[in-house]
Amino acid sequence: MKRLILAIVFFTAILNGYAQRDYSRYQGSDYTSDTLRMDGYTYVCDTLKHVKINLYNIENDTTIERWRYKDGTPQNIESANNRPQCILLSEGEERHIKNIIDDAFSMEQVEMIKSQQPYHMLKDKLSIILDISSTDGSILSVFFEYNIEQGYVNIPICVYRSIEVELKNKVRFTLTDEGRKMNIVTCFWRQCPKGRIEIEPTIVNPSDGGGGGFTENPIGNNTNIITSAGGR
Repeated sequence: MKRLILAIVFFTAILNGYAQRDYSRYQGSDYTSDTLRMDGYTYVCDTLKHVKINLYNIENDTTIERWRYKDGTPQNIESANNRPQCILLSEGEERHIKNIIDDAFSMEQVEMIKSQQPYHMLKDKLSIILDISSTDGSILSVFFEYNIEQGYVNIPICVYRSIEVELKNKVRFTLTDEGRKMNIVTCFWRQCPKGRIEIEPTIVNPSDGGGGGFTENPIGNNTNIITSAGGR
């Protein structure tokens, strides 16, 4: 199966200003940070220049230096063509990860996002940033970024929390030798959520040989944990 080197694609995060975890260097009205205390968890919402929002769990470790090897040497970020491969991912695994994002949103929420997008931002997507352990490929932290004009600002925090939990519980990346040398592996992608397909319970007629009662079609659920680049 064809393997996708996400490190190359995701690495553009740093070049495009994504996943900047320390907005505190901006002073005054350029930067604000709010703490959102929910039921059993707390999120932080950083807003940069009244435009970009960075949303993440307060328990995320934001002190680990990205783009740096364990020996302290900085990773070369000058050329996209010369960047080392840090993780491997098959097409099926990439689809599995994106399905987790899709299934977190209801169809009503997806339509709301589309209806609230300004015309010039119709193609703008939600950015998901992952910090990955360079030891075992597990996900350490999840960050979400979007523009303050986008409909994502009206999505309940519990939706983002569900994505964080699903990704941490059901995804594990395969590291390359280069990735294991890194202090931490960071990747990101942008995605327009499609929404989960809601299946109505089907009544089974006992006279047709069924057991009676209701059954549910589990379409849209993701139950397999990604453990390697080649399969599950």
